[in-house]
Amino acid sequence: MRTAGLDGENLLSCREIFELSYTNSPIAVRVVKENAELVGIGLANLISIFAPEIIVLGGGMSEANDNYLAMIRKSAFDNSLENCRSEVKIERAHLGSTASLLGSAYYSMTRLAGKSI
Repeated sequence: MRTAGLDGENLLSCREIFELSYTNSPIAVRVVKENAELVGIGLANLISIFAPEIIVLGGGMSEANDNYLAMIRKSAFDNSLENCRSEVKIERAHLGSTASLLGSAYYSMTRLAGKSI
């Protein structure tokens, strides 16, 4: 799927960029590495503030290859406070890109039934 930019220029979708990176396209590889670094920095902030036991990545990130997840983990651990990151795990959602949709549906149905989670 291609999307059009503001100036009418064709842009690649995230999936297309990842697929190009799997074929070792230099630009796509650089974009994926930069994205993993920035996502990792964002997660590092969450780790340093909340010291969670686990962070679960869903959506398109959960469908990317293991190398992308490894780059995110490295960035997150390199940029977070040592005492906060010692126990945290960063994992992909087992339900892939449908995880958030299924979770939202479950929450909605539970609330409609008059229960709380």
